[in-house]
Amino acid sequence: MLRSVFLLVTWLVFVIAGCTAPFVFGLGYLWIDFFSPQRIAYEILPSIPISLIVGAGAVFGYVLFDRRDPPKLSAGTVLMILFCIWITMTTTWAEVPEAAWFKWDWAVKTLGFSIMIPYMFRSRVQIEASILVVLSAVLGHVMAVAVKTMAGGGWYGTGRALVEAMLGLGESSNLACVAAASIPLILVMGKNSILLPKIPIRRMATGATVFVSVVATVGTFARTGLIALAVLAAVYFWQSKRKIVFVVVGVGVALGALYFVQDAWYDRMYTIKSFDEENSALGRIAVWLWTLEYVASHPLGGGFDVYRINEYTVPLGEGGATYTIKAKAFHSIYFEILGEQGIVGAVLFALIVLILFKNLRVALVRSRNNPDLAWIADLSRSLLISTVVYLAGGSFIGIGYQPYLYFVLGLSISLQAYVKRIAINAPVRAHGPTTLGAVPRAISPAARSQF
Repeated sequence: MLRSVFLLVTWLVFVIAGCTAPFVFGLGYLWIDFFSPQRIAYEILPSIPISLIVGAGAVFGYVLFDRRDPPKLSAGTVLMILFCIWITMTTTWAEVPEAAWFKWDWAVKTLGFSIMIPYMFRSRVQIEASILVVLSAVLGHVMAVAVKTMAGGGWYGTGRALVEAMLGLGESSNLACVAAASIPLILVMGKNSILLPKIPIRRMATGATVFVSVVATVGTFARTGLIALAVLAAVYFWQSKRKIVFVVVGVGVALGALYFVQDAWYDRMYTIKSFDEENSALGRIAVWLWTLEYVASHPLGGGFDVYRINEYTVPLGEGGATYTIKAKAFHSIYFEILGEQGIVGAVLFALIVLILFKNLRVALVRSRNNPDLAWIADLSRSLLISTVVYLAGGSFIGIGYQPYLYFVLGLSISLQAYVKRIAINAPVRAHGPTTLGAVPRAISPAARSQF
């Protein structure tokens, strides 16, 4: 009961604060999208359309009260609109209509809200607040898995997640991927955030949060998590100017996380090497081959959850032995999009990812030599790393419509628009660069509201 009351009060805080600052409704929607309080609370919240209320409040609050300096219509926004239209079209001819419309219902809401992100989160405070809310929601799930891992017991599939249902971050591979991808954001917020208290132990708290995220990623027993962490370590090693120090720290964190796992974890990770003998890996290869054959004859895709009709047999070497899969999930963000949305959907998705990288790259290049915008350069770089890790982990888990990637896309548009606004107002400055977070007095009242 106390858990239900606490979550209800948290939701009401977003609602009440949103009535005075509409962007807080957007924060509330992000919290619900990532944390899923309606699935965690035992009473009250499950009977209230909490997502609909804050979502409607965010949209109407922006339209009626908060349309200051909206970003121009961007290529990323146009692509997201087209993607929403396309996934709706493919659902009308879906092979499994009932399951398809169920998945469409939550997927189109996630994608649709990402279109609003650049309009709701425009200033530094708003952008940082959105990241901190998402990190807080993710860390709620991460802490649950990390504590259970440190306490010992259980392994893959034993329900360590905060959400029991196999939805959102309740799915262990999805949680592992997001936990690893969120580490760059934890580091950049610990370094640059103006919203977090500047206390002496802030750096230590940041390091502890990263360690907990690594423990949770390992503790899910998801091989996706190991791949995501390996890619994360490789990227940071490549970028590090003090590679020996990085290796020492990295090995220490890895050994510390591995201290809490059991032999079953090593046995499961070893199956990555023996993929040709392990049924789960063979099943993934089989469903990927089936997807390629299906799209060759159905180039427009089969709609959401088309995997439910799959059946494919692969040989097991000599002797004529075979392995057959039936109704097996895609287990890949790329094959999921390709099979469900066809060639058109796959192209749109690829363009969305390219635009995301392009936006972050532009924001990084335009801000890295400006002391006032150092936080944008650091954040853009961290988001780039986070996206690479997420897409690498997504190669082995079907998370094509989960909110994390589209949240980053929305932020990339916000950051690019922010840098453009600063560039436009730069000539009116009176005396050189300002300090971080300060508002130059020479800027007009309309421009001052952007900071």
